Amino acid sequence: MTDYAAPGLLSLLGPQDREVLAALGLRRTFADGELVQERGDPDAAMGVVIEGAIKLVRQLRDGRQLMMVTVNPGQHYADLNTFENNPRTHHAFAIGETVIDYYPHRIFLQLLEHPGIVRALYRISSFRLAQAIDMLDDIRAVPPEVRLAKMLAVMRASAGGATRIDCLQDELASLLGVSAMTMAKALKALRTAGLIETGYRSISIVEPMRFDAWLAASVWD
Repeated sequence: MTDYAAPGLLSLLGPQDREVLAALGLRRTFADGELVQERGDPDAAMGVVIEGAIKLVRQLRDGRQLMMVTVNPGQHYADLNTFENNPRTHHAFAIGETVIDYYPHRIFLQLLEHPGIVRALYRISSFRLAQAIDMLDDIRAVPPEVRLAKMLAVMRASAGGATRIDCLQDELASLLGVSAMTMAKALKALRTAGLIETGYRSISIVEPMRFDAWLAASVWD
């Protein structure tokens, strides 16, 4: 799973702004796998993950869940919904024991009175928009195995450069918006090229420098 290496809200704030968030947040704790929110819930509130993590998913009509993104400690979600006071757009589940500070619409508007918080939210929104545009470009122009390699590179960066990445094939397929068959072919292409090894619930990058060089040469620019 991945957060697309997005900067964390807390990491962009100075001590005074972090104190504001801590003072105004409504804290809740969730057990591993517990439902954090449901799509359509009218009680919009920006969440900041303090401990643990959550995964945002889209529930499909046939009962399947489409994995969208993970939110890790220090990161936030649902700020746009909260600003517009709109219903929640995704289901969310806790990954491990998870602690979240919530900021409902009324409190969120108080946060916007602090320029440092506004600047941080704008920086993260700009990053996320750039990532979304990049992903749309990749869908039109980049082969699945290259899109997968880009995703693995982001996950590796989020894991501090670790060469072993814990993940599930179906979650990777969901994140990239491809079928299980297409994901299997993409994994095979990277294995055949000697770039990765697949294990139980994991993918290992064999030679990071060669992997990075291959990816740099393969990405459409």
